[in-house]
Amino acid sequence: MPTRTESRTVTPSTTPDPGERPVSVPSEPATAKPAAPKSSGRRPPVRDWVSWLNPQGPTGRGVVACVLVVLMVALAALIGWQAWQLTSNQTTAARQAAVVAAARDAAQNLLSYNYTTIDRDQQRVVDRTTGDFKDQYTAGQAQIKSQAVKLKGSSTAQILEAGLVSSDKDSATVLVSADVTAKSSQDTKGTVRHLRMQEQMSYQGGRWLLGNLNFL
Repeated sequence: MPTRTESRTVTPSTTPDPGERPVSVPSEPATAKPAAPKSSGRRPPVRDWVSWLNPQGPTGRGVVACVLVVLMVALAALIGWQAWQLTSNQTTAARQAAVVAAARDAAQNLLSYNYTTIDRDQQRVVDRTTGDFKDQYTAGQAQIKSQAVKLKGSSTAQILEAGLVSSDKDSATVLVSADVTAKSSQDTKGTVRHLRMQEQMSYQGGRWLLGNLNFL
């Protein structure tokens, strides 16, 4: 007679055996988040200078245009200043040359005369003088003429040097040196005298006139 076999279902126990060591299952490592960069405390630039100065970009074209305008204005100002300075220097040089020429001319006419042309010679002096000196000269004009005619006198001046001491728009001081040869009926050979004068010139009516004279 066959033997009957009984089937049994074995359910695994969840209760750990006291003598059995627990097996640790390794856990999956957590994914580390990247650390945020430390702030330097300075705001990053809106854009770098390369993009600002790039003539191909819209911003670059604007910057280049502004720079060109500024350069053109600066260049125009520089040219204008140089032109003004050149004109000013030329005006000053022309004025100084004119006053020195007038001082030489005044001294030449003052120191030169001839008894045969005394009226014309004296008139040239009057035409080139002003102020107190003109008043003094005209006051003694008759006496000078009388002595020149009486002695048959003449005087010839040779202007050696004339130099500007100071000047402005309407006044100037000029030093003049000259050799003067005086002749008369009593001295037919003539006597040469060296004279140095300081002339005060005054600008009146578009002309430089002798206003005062001191012999040095």
